[in-house]
Amino acid sequence: MTSTRRSRRMKRAVTSMTPTAVKRWSILNKSLPPVQRVKSIHVYDFDNTLFATPLPNKQVWHTSTIGTIQNEDGFVDGGWWHQPRFLEKMGAGVEVEEKRAWDGHWNEKVVELARMSADDAETLSVCLTGRGERRFTDILKRILGSKNLGFDMVCLKPTVSPLGEAIKSTMRFKQAFLKDLITTYNQATEVTIYEDRIMHVQGFREFLQTIPGINGKVVHVTDVESVMDPVVEVEEVQRSVNDHNQAVLDGTAPSGTVPLAIKRLVYYTGYMLNAADAEEMKSLVPGRAENLRVLANNVLIAPRPATKSMLHKVGGVGAKMRWRITGIGSLQDRLWAARVAPVPPDAQIYTDNKTPVIVLATKRNVKPVEVTKISSWGPVPSEYKDWTFVTTVEEKALLRVEEEVANEDVYEASFPKNVLSEDGRKQPLNIHKVFTVGTAAVEGADPHLARPGGKEAFRPRGRDLSPPEESETSQGKDLSPPKEHQDHLSAAAHTPLHETALDETDCAPQEEPTDEQHRALHPTPLLDEILHLNEDPDPHPDQPLLPP
Repeated sequence: MTSTRRSRRMKRAVTSMTPTAVKRWSILNKSLPPVQRVKSIHVYDFDNTLFATPLPNKQVWHTSTIGTIQNEDGFVDGGWWHQPRFLEKMGAGVEVEEKRAWDGHWNEKVVELARMSADDAETLSVCLTGRGERRFTDILKRILGSKNLGFDMVCLKPTVSPLGEAIKSTMRFKQAFLKDLITTYNQATEVTIYEDRIMHVQGFREFLQTIPGINGKVVHVTDVESVMDPVVEVEEVQRSVNDHNQAVLDGTAPSGTVPLAIKRLVYYTGYMLNAADAEEMKSLVPGRAENLRVLANNVLIAPRPATKSMLHKVGGVGAKMRWRITGIGSLQDRLWAARVAPVPPDAQIYTDNKTPVIVLATKRNVKPVEVTKISSWGPVPSEYKDWTFVTTVEEKALLRVEEEVANEDVYEASFPKNVLSEDGRKQPLNIHKVFTVGTAAVEGADPHLARPGGKEAFRPRGRDLSPPEESETSQGKDLSPPKEHQDHLSAAAHTPLHETALDETDCAPQEEPTDEQHRALHPTPLLDEILHLNEDPDPHPDQPLLPP
């Protein structure tokens, strides 16, 4: 051994803890191996490295809401990564999954490596996670114990370290723990860390370079995405919303916290083809050029939520209509479409377009709305002249969590946070107009953050319902909810788990509906309908104006 290596080990030994002291980081009541025996330290991250932790379903939630759900400050109770319920309810539920060791929910290649680490007498094996120690100790013990992985230590993020230092972030917690571990086991010359998050991979690599006498290696594990049962997932998010709203109602939430609600964001309304007919329609696309986005799934009614008048004309959500193809057209070899007509030809239909069409495919940089530029239509292939297909009136929608707005009706709630009218209510604007005026300023930007023309930011919330400054006291801020929320917040805090997002009403109006009838005609679609409509790779294939 060189004198340099020996001096580095001596430097590490000066600040070392004892195994008994470093054991306080672990939730296991397990004796640690003696310092002299450990030559290697292997550390395994839990979420999406060792265990296939479910993530918010991209086919259910809008992108902005996925961020809200996962953000520690999104809900008063912390949300997805800070509430055990999302782990406990995955699969068939904790009681069933524990008996079968959460079979199918592991990254088995990493599991095998963890077993090898545990079996090596000269290796100290650790499971390290940023999950909070107070809330997750029980469920993590059950999950890891069911697999019998034999870790020497299982370490969760405490509020304070064993030395009484405040823990401010997951990365700082992990680095503080590793520093204690490496200085304690100062005979170890090799540290290997398995991690899925690229930012943490980089952070660990930089950290290990600062530790003398250590051959450090960080293995970037490709995470395996998994999701919960979508109905259970929405139920659990609704529970978080309910708990959040109850805290606002009770005055225990931080000042300025607003009540939340699960709403839909409707991208478009259309006569939707079933999967088999959509697949058949795709055969009309001439060849398969590169960068081609194949659509062929609906006759567009409107690129927005349907008004009650529209729904009256089309027979309501769920109404059936039979169609036939009357022509095939293209636009400069970059957009292909089929012109269609109802069967019988005098059947009442409604579309924003002058001619009902199905956009078959576009080049990647082409908006489907350009189908209106097709001026001539060619003949229908002989094998499709007598072919008919049936559609169902549906809305392409994702769920979102937003501020609950007093007296907001179902139709208003179907829009994103939009420009406001003089009375402070959402405007049911033509989304086409809003997001196509402004070109470069809006290009690639989130449409929720731009006013018409793309030059000015939207207001971050629908109506300004925050308390006036006078409600703040000299000792602190008034934690009571805004007065305008009082009348409806109590009910909102206890929204039934299947209400709104999961109800369906079947209606076929015979005359112009009243406002009350409109609510029945305009139900939120069942969650399985949302999943069915969103199962294609592009979440919003026929909505050229609101990028996913």
